[in-house]
Amino acid sequence: MTRISFFIVLLFGLSVLALSSCSKKSTFDAAMLTGKSLEQYDVIAKIAAFESSPMILIKDVRIDGNVLFFTIEYEGACDKEEVFECVGLEKFNDQIYPPIRLIKLQFKPFADVCQEIKQRTLVVNIRELTVEKMRDVETDLQISGWRTKVRYVYVP
Repeated sequence: MTRISFFIVLLFGLSVLALSSCSKKSTFDAAMLTGKSLEQYDVIAKIAAFESSPMILIKDVRIDGNVLFFTIEYEGACDKEEVFECVGLEKFNDQIYPPIRLIKLQFKPFADVCQEIKQRTLVVNIRELTVEKMRDVETDLQISGWRTKVRYVYVP
């Protein structure tokens, strides 16, 4: 093999390797984080008004496609699983790009004598929170109780 053909084969191999490493893959393993696949949701987000809710400490927020992962800590009943809601306000700030939608994670507590501090990761389908259901439309989510906005890019 001549030097030129060896060089061409080497360049081709490197370009294939570079293209395959740039594919859109998840930066973390959802199953490892939650024990569930991306298709198993704890909550499906909706557009509605906020309601009063006990305090939820948001410890981490991650997004992968149309799924938002909340790692939270809260005070709940000892022997019952609380039902959470992820709510986005109907109105959003469209004067800037990307538009900002305010969202809140909330739940109604059980009236139970025994209360304990619980920690868990919720898997939330956030498709309804986009400002427009079109590929690659960006929406910044301002989460109540979280310090920074989270950029959501809609995936059909």
